[in-house]
Amino acid sequence: MASAGGYPSSQAVGSNAKFKIGLCQTGVSHDKKESLANAKAAIEEAAKKGAELVVLGEMFSCPYATKYFHEYGERLPLPGVDIKLTLLRLSVIASLSAGLAIMAGKKVVVVGHGPIGHSFIEKLAEREAGFEITVICEEPRPAYNRVMLTQYFLDCDGDKHDQMKLSYWSEEDLKSKNVKLVYGRATSIDRDNKAVAYSKVSHGGSSVDEDADSLKYDILVLCTGSFCFVPPTPGFVLPEKKNPQWPDDPASRPEGVFVYRTIEDLEALIAAAKKSKRAAVIGGGLLGLEAAKAVYDLEMESHVVEMAPYLMPTQLNEEAGKALERKI
Repeated sequence: MASAGGYPSSQAVGSNAKFKIGLCQTGVSHDKKESLANAKAAIEEAAKKGAELVVLGEMFSCPYATKYFHEYGERLPLPGVDIKLTLLRLSVIASLSAGLAIMAGKKVVVVGHGPIGHSFIEKLAEREAGFEITVICEEPRPAYNRVMLTQYFLDCDGDKHDQMKLSYWSEEDLKSKNVKLVYGRATSIDRDNKAVAYSKVSHGGSSVDEDADSLKYDILVLCTGSFCFVPPTPGFVLPEKKNPQWPDDPASRPEGVFVYRTIEDLEALIAAAKKSKRAAVIGGGLLGLEAAKAVYDLEMESHVVEMAPYLMPTQLNEEAGKALERKI
C-alpha cells in the first residue's frame, strides 16, 4: 500500500521483491502543492512496483468498523490485501448495474426496511428508471439509523423522545420517490407465481393480522437484516430452529432482559430503568459501550461483560482496548 500527503509513502516498500503495491492512497495536507507532488511521485512508484492501477472512487470506509465498502453496500477487502478479489467484486457490481438498466420499469419488492433495505431503495430511486418499488417493513416506522440509537435517549422533551431524528426518510419522502411502504411481515415466497405473502403488523409493533396479503414482483430483494445473539437465559424458551430470534412480543421475554436493536427495545429499557438500580451490558463493542453509557445516564449502576480480553476488539488492538478500559 502506498500513500502520499503526510502518510508513509511507497518508498517504505523499498526494493524487496516480496511486497507488491495494491493500492495507492493520496491525501491533501495544508500544503496542497507539496501534496500533489507527493501524490504524483507515489503513483509513479506504484506503477513500477505494484499491480495495475485501479481507481476506486466509489469506495468508502466505515469509521466504526474500519472496513471498506462499495457505494452499493458490498463489503470490500483492502485492495492491498487482495487486489484480484476486489477487482472481481467491482466487475460483478458493474454487471448488476447493467442488469438493473435492462429491468427498468419492472415491479421491485424489497423485504425489509432496515439500513440495507433503505440504501438499496435509495440507490434504485436515484436511477429514475421507472421501477415500481414496494418495501415491506416489519417495524412500525420507516428505516432509521440503528448506529445512532443512543441519540434517542438524548432527543427527548420530557418523556417524549423524537424518533424522526433517527429516520433516513419519512413516509412522505418515500411517497415523493414513488416508493410504496407496506407495514407487515413477509411469511412466504411463491417463486413460481412470483409473489410474496405477508401478514399485516399493527403500528403497536407486536400484534399481527392473520389475514395475509400478497404482492407480485418481477424482482424480489431480501434485506431482512440480522438479530441480536441472546445467550441461554432463564425464562426465555428457545424456538426449535438453528438461529432463534428474540421474541417480538414483550410478554414472551424474560423480565428485566433486553436487547439493543430497535426503538421499542429502548422504550422498554427506559421504562424498566425507572424501577431498577443496576444494569449489566453483555458486549463491549461500540453498541455495548453506548448501551452502557445510556443506562448510566438513566441513573443505573452500569457494568460491561465482554468475552474478549479487552474492549472494542473489532476496532482496537489489545493495548488500545485496555487503555480505553482504564479511561472509562
